[in-house]
Amino acid sequence: MQQFAPLPAGGGEFSSEESSGEAAPLPPWPLLADSLHLTVDRVRRSNNRDFWLSNLGPTLWLDCFPTFKGSSLLGIGGTRAVYTSPTSEGKVWKVALKANPSHHGIEQTIGQRLPGLCATQTRMVGTGQLTIRDFKTLEIEVLEVERLTLLPDQPSNLQVLHMFMVLTALVGAGIWVRDLNRKNWGVRPPNPHGPDQGPAEIVALDCGGWAFQDAPLGFPQRVRIASWWGWIEATTPEVAAWARGVVRTDHASPRRLAIAFRQRLLEMGGRRFLGLWSVKGSSSLVPR
Repeated sequence: MQQFAPLPAGGGEFSSEESSGEAAPLPPWPLLADSLHLTVDRVRRSNNRDFWLSNLGPTLWLDCFPTFKGSSLLGIGGTRAVYTSPTSEGKVWKVALKANPSHHGIEQTIGQRLPGLCATQTRMVGTGQLTIRDFKTLEIEVLEVERLTLLPDQPSNLQVLHMFMVLTALVGAGIWVRDLNRKNWGVRPPNPHGPDQGPAEIVALDCGGWAFQDAPLGFPQRVRIASWWGWIEATTPEVAAWARGVVRTDHASPRRLAIAFRQRLLEMGGRRFLGLWSVKGSSSLVPR
């Protein structure tokens, strides 16, 4: 069974209650290592004809299991393509070229250890081959992740504050964050079997370029998440302007940021949302 590195001990202001202890990682997807053969038609998406992501068609087929339906393309990022899972409507497959270090980065670990902050149910499907018809065959590795609905293009003020709290908790957990935009946030519906039908959770969807850091971290520099800042400033300018001042003043202290965001949520009627978070003392905010 694969072993995963624990979260760094230095990022101790926040932690996920669900991920505490020695929870075992999810088992590998039940495929033989040499049986993952995928096929996709070629569709030229840009003038960069030699780049594999610019040639991916809309449907992916799992050759070794022809009874599975084809997977639909959901999106293409810098190094990965995202397709629906051929085996589960509630999952997606992230396809990347096989590399060392992996283009999936810490996403498998972080999804298993911090389910309240990131998309979870992560497991490595395996390594194998992807054939793009009339183009080439590539060595790839596939990660399976929870599928979530994207945040609306026009988020509410409370949803923006929720995102600020997620980013603050990630910083407190010792995680270096980068490259977030409006398409990197998902909405996890409330647990239908839970005792309280609370608000939906907002979590980060794409953690491939992130890293663990032992040194204390401040709130992500604007240049690292510039697209996200531009989005919230355009859609919720009042909250964004207020948060910009808070971050400018207390960017080096996740504790003070958490207190400020929590107080703002209470002022805006977000007490019910705070049921998703456990407040310890007067300074620590922990995602449940």
